[in-house]
Amino acid sequence: MKGIRRITLAIVFALVMNFVLHISTASAQVLDFKVGNGDVSGALLQQGDSAMIPKSAIEGNITVTSPGSSGQAVTNSFYYQEESWSKNRGITIKLNNSTRPSQTYKFDPNPHNDPWYNKNQPKFYRDAAQQIGEYFNRRGSFPRYGQASVTINGINYKLNQR
Repeated sequence: MKGIRRITLAIVFALVMNFVLHISTASAQVLDFKVGNGDVSGALLQQGDSAMIPKSAIEGNITVTSPGSSGQAVTNSFYYQEESWSKNRGITIKLNNSTRPSQTYKFDPNPHNDPWYNKNQPKFYRDAAQQIGEYFNRRGSFPRYGQASVTINGINYKLNQR
């Protein structure tokens, strides 16, 4: 009965949030979901006896071609994902097919202060990853904390340490 209740809660959550669920087993405690073309995906995790919550809902891969330090085009592929800390947000980005560590930034100001962010989160994180990728292509490394920013929807977000 608990498994059915979990599935029912997840489906109600999915309908309210307009998610498409991909459920593997009737008694699963982790349910994968995707929205639209997969820009938003993640898992619903059981919390306590019956609540389901989204975990790292926004993630993706992006290929960035932009001028390098010599002016010639450089192409790199990056994985990115939303980070959430209580009321603020950030991004983790990693160069694909590389042993280099990922880099995590906290956005300043808080993106939730912009109503546009709340309805365009996948685009927000994709645009942030694009701009951080362009910086990487120019410099060969990710920006240092507090030394760079991204501009999204006309707002300049400093890339700070969490």
